[in-house]
Amino acid sequence: MNNRIRFFLIAIGALLVAATFTFPQWQHLLSGQDDSGTVEVLSGLAPELQPTFEALPVEQQNTYRRLAGENAEAALAMINAALQPPTVVPEVDQALPSMTGPVVVAGGAFNRLDEVRGASGSFTVYQQADQSKVIYLEDFSVVNGPELHLILSTKPPDDAAIDPNLGVTDIDLGPLKGSVGNQSFMLPPEVSLVNYRSLVIVSRALNVVYSVAPLSLR
Repeated sequence: MNNRIRFFLIAIGALLVAATFTFPQWQHLLSGQDDSGTVEVLSGLAPELQPTFEALPVEQQNTYRRLAGENAEAALAMINAALQPPTVVPEVDQALPSMTGPVVVAGGAFNRLDEVRGASGSFTVYQQADQSKVIYLEDFSVVNGPELHLILSTKPPDDAAIDPNLGVTDIDLGPLKGSVGNQSFMLPPEVSLVNYRSLVIVSRALNVVYSVAPLSLR
């Protein structure tokens, strides 16, 4: 046998032997485990959150993986927020605020956009005697997200669901007071609802829409 071939076969044999003996050190590269033995079900996600992610419905996992393929940083921020415990609005802030001569002038209900973004609950807009308004979210809950704000938008609901950017006349009502629980937001007297079509929940950190509620005048 040619010496060159013999040396090649000997080298291959040595590599196979070395691979066999060192298998425990590199096994995790095949199994998706990190050095601690934790199975990595989503690349980049903190080890302590991997089991929680794996417990999600398959449809949610697949949606997050698809988003991670498009923008890994944004997807991980969404997942990290979603896997945190709900933030409950303090009881004292859940009550309907005291109002003068309130009249119901608008309302609507929040919806789910997909497997990983959505909210539930309804809202009512009360107009007071001085024309100021209170937007009251009731039986409300939303998927946890980074820096979620409530936006009063002139966009129709279908457009608002795919466009997180604020228009010139859109109003940022401020951050949500929690991901679960009733909460209220104030509108000054000079704001007329005539041209507004939607309430939108937007992650200002990621510029991502989490839910939309069509605004219906009464």
